[in-house]
Amino acid sequence: MFLDRLGIPEEDKNDLISTLEDNPFIRLQEELKSYYKIHQHTIKMPTYIAPQEIKLPPNDNGRIFTFQYVSVVDTIKAVLSDPDFKQATASTDGLLRDVIDGSAYKNNKFFQKNPDAVPMCLYSDAFQLSSPLGTGRGKQKVLIVYFTLLNMSKHLRSKKENTYLALAIKDRHLKGNREIVYKPLLEDLKKLESGIDVGGRIVKVGLLCHVGDNLEQHLVGGFSGSFSSKDVCRACHQQYQDLDSISGVPKCSPWTIEEYEDAVKNIQPGETGLFGVSSQCVLNSLEAFSSVDQMPFDKLHDWDEKVGACDALTILKVLIAEGHFTLKAYNSALQALPLSDYEAPDRPPSIQLNNDRIPGKALSVALHIKLMPVLIWRVTRGIIPDTPLLRLLSIIHRVNEYLMADTFSVVDISDFQDLVVEFFHQRKICEDLYDGFVNKTPKFHFLGKELVFFLQFSFVYIFVPFKEKVPPFVYFHY
Repeated sequence: MFLDRLGIPEEDKNDLISTLEDNPFIRLQEELKSYYKIHQHTIKMPTYIAPQEIKLPPNDNGRIFTFQYVSVVDTIKAVLSDPDFKQATASTDGLLRDVIDGSAYKNNKFFQKNPDAVPMCLYSDAFQLSSPLGTGRGKQKVLIVYFTLLNMSKHLRSKKENTYLALAIKDRHLKGNREIVYKPLLEDLKKLESGIDVGGRIVKVGLLCHVGDNLEQHLVGGFSGSFSSKDVCRACHQQYQDLDSISGVPKCSPWTIEEYEDAVKNIQPGETGLFGVSSQCVLNSLEAFSSVDQMPFDKLHDWDEKVGACDALTILKVLIAEGHFTLKAYNSALQALPLSDYEAPDRPPSIQLNNDRIPGKALSVALHIKLMPVLIWRVTRGIIPDTPLLRLLSIIHRVNEYLMADTFSVVDISDFQDLVVEFFHQRKICEDLYDGFVNKTPKFHFLGKELVFFLQFSFVYIFVPFKEKVPPFVYFHY
């Protein structure tokens, strides 16, 4: 009837109907119309790599739990065999743009010996599959280990589809079983260091860094898992009781590989060794990796979700309390501010005075700090008070711009270190004049380490700042 209304001649109807019935989109819809069919379609793909279910030893009650492992060797073979795969090239103008420009890569003996080897990065984190506030809290917490190839261009590496799954295990099953759980991964990483056949050529792959939040880094590295006492840093010997005196000027000696090896020598399970070390890092048997200087800090957690977020909100609270503008006026200006299309997904939420930090995820906080001087200028109608608070805000804004930058020069690093010293100096002035500033935590100490690791691991924690959404992975060495 519909074809009749369109005036299609009778002799053409059958041809049209047969053509429509042969529509590939209709066939595809048939294949993918349920989760079961999607699964069946996926496992038939030539690049599908099935996860392996591996059993753990029986627990005290005789129960046997399992974890999932996806072959890193098979995944890397599939990625490198893709004809569209293109390697990133090193910077030729002396600027630091990516991992291969940093000193962690350039000074690594494995990559010096194997200049064509592919650098890779592991990333691990735990997350809740159920409400973290509900009765199942902790029971459904799962640790995931991902990896990505660091010779892939930043704009490609920043996309979720280029971050690959390696391990998945319930967090509560990991305790006491870390060596067993990491064993298949470690075996594959050693195979990769020796070289694998990819389309008739031998390719070597080395682990350049392991990234994650601070707790995960310390657990994997064997460092102290407590950030409220004694040893709190994996880069140096900073003590918790001395945090209040940090000034941005390094005062503690850095960790050395020799110290670490002495600390883990003959250490027994459950014991704590020198400088709070509890175990040997399971990845240290690799030729390319050492937990002492290849576990960079995460600026998204440390700066955007703690130091910058807390201090910036404290500054706003004091300015509002002093009557320079109202909370309503500030939030109205924040929500009315036009954003570019790449900024809009990270539009900062309104602030609340009962919070202790700027709300929102890391990129949202970073964008908020970037916009804060403009917002204050608008709500004060350009009559901006000259106070120590705004001088501190100016420094916070500059720190934020450094940490969100896309490119660095060598000079930027020394300038940033000077800026960190200036930050702590101005913050001390404000602490003495105003109430509300949070006590210094280890994350304040880590601020002085951020750009050092940036220089080393150049954009391991990658994202294209304020331009493209990316997972929180990857830094540098310089």
